[in-house]
Amino acid sequence: MDIKTVATFAGKKIKIDLKNGFYYVGEIKSIIETDLIFLDKHDNEIAISSESISTVKIVEINDAH
Repeated sequence: MDIKTVATFAGKKIKIDLKNGFYYVGEIKSIIETDLIFLDKHDNEIAISSESISTVKIVEINDAH
């Protein structure tokens, strides 16, 4: 997924579906080149490559469970 598209979700609670079937729920902390630093629902920092992202959508934290 294009990193500019992902950047439009900054500051929102989102669900990121990855191409490998995993997903994360939380917020974008920062974007570095083609990667994003993501804070998951447990406040863990996760680096995610934009190439591994399948879809992004805005959610309420409770909706993703």
